[in-house]
Amino acid sequence: MKVYTKMLLTRLEERLDRVITPKQAGFRRSFLTSDNIITLKLLLQKTYKNKLNTHLVFLDFKKAFDLVSRKHIWMALRHYGIEEGYIKSIN
Repeated sequence: MKVYTKMLLTRLEERLDRVITPKQAGFRRSFLTSDNIITLKLLLQKTYKNKLNTHLVFLDFKKAFDLVSRKHIWMALRHYGIEEGYIKSIN
């Protein structure tokens, strides 16, 4: 079962990587938390240099995935073009 699960995960990641914006770094391979920190630092430097007001909000959704209904997850996967066979496999 582990091999099947790993294979399914790899295939889903490949498909989702094609449709998820590069700006979305959370929970993705080859993206680090530090990528977001560096991006934030560069943005703050730019706004400071241009004397622009900056407002930041940081949100931490604990167990956020647990709060999302499965129905909405399947809808999102379909929206992003994930084949029905994959959705049924993880359902």
